[in-house]
Amino acid sequence: MGEERPRKLSFIDCSMDQIGTAITSEWTDWKFNGQFWSTILTGEPPMEFRLIGNRTLEFWIRCYNRWQDLGRKSKSKAPGKVDGLELEMILNFPRHRLKDICKLFDPAGYKRLESEGISGPALARMKVSMVSLFTAGVLLSQLIAPKDKLRFIFGLADHDDSRTLDEMQFVNFITAFVRGLGSAFGLMSKESMMPSLEVIRELGRRLYDRISAKAAERLMSMSQSSEVTRDMLIKAIKERQAKLERAQSLEVDEVNGLPKYGENVPLRQVINYKVVEAWCFREFKDPLALPYALAIERFCARGSGADLYHLKSEEWFLSHSEVVEVPQEELETSREVKLPDRWQVLFVRDVYELCVEEGSFQLTFSETEYGLRRPLTLELWELVAEAMHKTMDDVRGQPTFIQFLKKAFPGAKAKHLSTFESWCQQYDDLQKRGHEMDLLTEAAELFAKKSRMPVLPADDQARLEREFEQMDVEGTGFVEVAAIERHWGWDDEQTRNIIAKCPGRKGTALRPKGLNPATDETRDP
Repeated sequence: MGEERPRKLSFIDCSMDQIGTAITSEWTDWKFNGQFWSTILTGEPPMEFRLIGNRTLEFWIRCYNRWQDLGRKSKSKAPGKVDGLELEMILNFPRHRLKDICKLFDPAGYKRLESEGISGPALARMKVSMVSLFTAGVLLSQLIAPKDKLRFIFGLADHDDSRTLDEMQFVNFITAFVRGLGSAFGLMSKESMMPSLEVIRELGRRLYDRISAKAAERLMSMSQSSEVTRDMLIKAIKERQAKLERAQSLEVDEVNGLPKYGENVPLRQVINYKVVEAWCFREFKDPLALPYALAIERFCARGSGADLYHLKSEEWFLSHSEVVEVPQEELETSREVKLPDRWQVLFVRDVYELCVEEGSFQLTFSETEYGLRRPLTLELWELVAEAMHKTMDDVRGQPTFIQFLKKAFPGAKAKHLSTFESWCQQYDDLQKRGHEMDLLTEAAELFAKKSRMPVLPADDQARLEREFEQMDVEGTGFVEVAAIERHWGWDDEQTRNIIAKCPGRKGTALRPKGLNPATDETRDP
């Protein structure tokens, strides 16, 4: 048997082994967590994440504003962790759907919901980290542009709305990135795979120093090629030195221990959004950025599907002091957008799943009809034929359902695609409820059948229970056939004959008293 080849990523010509080697060769004293990042870069989030998967930027900003409102009402900061009742208000989801989110982002709270039910008191004891939830929801959405994803997540850490990150804020950004993804993939309760909080924060501090140094190197390189840039850099350095000299005589901030400067603002080292963004997008060519950059790339629309979201203005930012205005989506006026019906979206989903199962998006009419086990009309074939063709031409690796939807309905915008996914989820929920109803109906019919049986006389029931206890010498609650044979002196043939003639197989069956108290009195012999 040949040696197992390293697993390559589907969206880039690179393997997990190559990523690990690149990082450890740069940081020889750091252990790369291959299990964690392999799950993020090659696995899929569990079904429970579907509820918040592929939501639009508009959805998440509205949720963010409602979260911030909780802090404004109490005249404090928005709570880092919220209970189930607050989460219900923030996400505006039905209460019964919160259980799935709790399973991923609060495993301990999920266990309480399992045992106590989705009651108000049980929901009030939930503790969900909103920063982790926001980070995971935004990062894994294919309906949000990469720059908008980073701007949102930077804003979560940028508590002073300065559009820069100091060391502590950057560490919080890395922590939210890792723990948010870990929660979304159901890894928070898997200690062998999930990095500890201490490890993540130490990693964040080291990365902050590294990015700062690389940004400085980049500035020095730029200054050597342009006199204007060199003059600007010298001026900035002199201003910085002047601030440092003045800071020595200023009072110290009681909260963070840093000297205050200007209008009661602590002097600190910061990195602006664009520098961190450049690092995340691999512009610094830093091997240590690979896991974060690839996590962003994997869950973004690729190829011609990268135009899923158009904003009228790129100048939007989160704020911890003001309500965030929802960015408006650019409307497409060059052509009329015709949106599909629900059944058409479900049909496209069936074709997509068939193509994934067959491992090809080049299926013929006959192959598609045979695979779906139903006849196709020319209209249905035209709906998916071009989508399959464009998918093969434009998308590298296995396409996502969102990408296939975009090919099938090219005029659909991000909010439409999110609605289409919701339709599929609603259909799946209905199918699941229908199956559960069938099981309940079957159980009710069985109960009714048992209830119509005559009641076993009380003396006979007591005698059988005593004999059962005598046979169940270990008190396990059940007895083997061999124990019955020993107690009553039967051989194998007798046992088989008696069981074959047992009430319930032939003749009149009896039921124990108490199965249906409402009919016991009228059916007692």
